Amino acid sequence: ADMTDAMVAMLDVVDECQRDEENARVLRDLEMSLQGKLAGESSAIIAAYNASVGAVSEKLDKEKGRANDRVAERLAARKRMREELYNKQVNEEVVHEVGLAKIGLSESDVMEEVNALSDKITSQSELDLKDKKE
Repeated sequence: ADMTDAMVAMLDVVDECQRDEENARVLRDLEMSLQGKLAGESSAIIAAYNASVGAVSEKLDKEKGRANDRVAERLAARKRMREELYNKQVNEEVVHEVGLAKIGLSESDVMEEVNALSDKITSQSELDLKDKKE
């Protein structure tokens, strides 16, 4: 009976050792599985972060390009307006000079005529004022 008790006790110890080994193996498997999942999740998080940063960067680049295009359009419009204004001014000067030449007057002749008319108007209005006072 002592021998049987000893054998049973020894078998219990062997069973307990096997259970401990099995439990340790299960724990190692669970730990490795958890580490794998965490690594996969952190890779997914990093990939999502990088994709998000890339999308934001792309949007910023597009908006920057649009802003640059708008500035370039405004500058081109201003340049066109300046050119049109300059061309109009030059055309008016040419028309004025050609017009004077067609009627046979130089610009100084025209200015003398304008000044003479101005003097005549001034003296006439002074006479009119004197008449009204009297």
